[in-house]
Amino acid sequence: MGTKLIEFQKILETEGLDAFIITNLINVYYFTKFFSRSAAYYIVYSDKIPSLFVPELEYEDAKNKVKNSEVIKIGRDDEVLKVLKQNLEDNQVKILGIEENSMTVRFFQDISKKFDFLKLENGSYFIDVLRMTKTTDEVEKLKNACQIADRGLDRFHTLLVLGIVVQDRNN
Repeated sequence: MGTKLIEFQKILETEGLDAFIITNLINVYYFTKFFSRSAAYYIVYSDKIPSLFVPELEYEDAKNKVKNSEVIKIGRDDEVLKVLKQNLEDNQVKILGIEENSMTVRFFQDISKKFDFLKLENGSYFIDVLRMTKTTDEVEKLKNACQIADRGLDRFHTLLVLGIVVQDRNN
């Protein structure tokens, strides 16, 4: 498992959360390196391997790309809640952290009503803080990306100046 995922699990344990459900696709990608084009749910447990729930059409792709989590296939919207609920019950989750700032109102209402065995806790800021702090590897990647962008802008500037000079000569 990646260091950020391990760090997140430690936060869950410290905060007394049994698990955390991530519904924001960008945050799902952050932890799994898998980008869903439609819907994905990522449940991180404080003491177990996380579970990634993806639509049937994306299942094989996710299974091949995601190495740090169990990948579970989900069907239609009405089946999603059943599968998530069963998984949370099987793992004896009592307190679930949620991304209140990213979750749809409908999904929040559904889990509030249908997951009555859970206490829901907003923990959006846990992921925000985790993503704000960078590892040495992330800093190096950012530096490399900036150098690539800088070279691209230098090249563009050179071409732009050449284009202006050529246009001036033609006039």
